Amino acid sequence: MKITIKYSGLLSEMLGVYLEELEIPSSVNLKELVEILASRHPQLRVVLENIPVIQFYLNNREVLPGSSNIVLKDHDEITISLPMFEGG
Repeated sequence: MKITIKYSGLLSEMLGVYLEELEIPSSVNLKELVEILASRHPQLRVVLENIPVIQFYLNNREVLPGSSNIVLKDHDEITISLPMFEGG
């Protein structure tokens, strides 16, 4: 099946890619997709290991922590971004 991945903001700059389309096996869940992406982009693995909260959106809806078992469907769009922090 085919899915679209969008990397936003600083994450896009770090990886050197904004958008990619991937062919993945059917029945892949979000957690498995993250592992596939980390193997394609070693810098992403570093980010995942060092930043406690990464934001994931599936078809423009935020995926809550602990929902990584969501099974993806053909033509899904996943957006991955780093959280925004404000100084005080």
